[in-house]
Amino acid sequence: MHAVRLWRVELDRPPEDVARLSDVLDPPERARAASFRYDCDRNRFVVGRAILRLLLAADGNEDPEVLRLQTNAYGKPELAANRRHFNFSRSGGSALLAIGGAPLGIDLERVRPVAEKERIAEQVFGHHERAWMRAVTDPERTARFFQLWTRKEALVKAAGRGLSEDLRRFDTLCDQRTLVEIAAWGDRWQISDLCYPRGHFAALAIHLGEVPGHSSERCD
Repeated sequence: MHAVRLWRVELDRPPEDVARLSDVLDPPERARAASFRYDCDRNRFVVGRAILRLLLAADGNEDPEVLRLQTNAYGKPELAANRRHFNFSRSGGSALLAIGGAPLGIDLERVRPVAEKERIAEQVFGHHERAWMRAVTDPERTARFFQLWTRKEALVKAAGRGLSEDLRRFDTLCDQRTLVEIAAWGDRWQISDLCYPRGHFAALAIHLGEVPGHSSERCD
């Protein structure tokens, strides 16, 4: 399996750091940063995108200012003309970055009240997943919601797809293990929970290869 390198990034930095890091961004990124209404959101975007460029450049021995980033049809950032894969996820003032040699996705979420979690679960989680989430009461139910959500989000980001897919078909629970393999869209994927400070959930999905003649969902 391809090696994956992970970084945890703190986005709340002193003003002098934000000013220095803004020099790393390209013109479209600076324009996007200027569009944020609040300084906090603007600064977090600048820091996150600049550190993403710096780490990608260091990983590939390149100049961070000339890295060409593009997005696919679903808005997933990609490196232009490069076989390296990466994904970035932010929650509040923290972020995670993953870089590897195969398609991958990462998601980080802070546990917080979700008034419509039951409705969201009906739209996104399969029967087995919903039953597991509903087997407990709050606050544990909310925690289970975010554990499942990060797994689904990491999977669709790894596949370069959107949440408009019918994700109820893909069971990411697999008897509650923290490392599972499933088949989705004709490919094999590994999904793992990541250790993160209390009050957060994080998950990583990695492409393992094609499943010849088999596109149904399963747990290995």
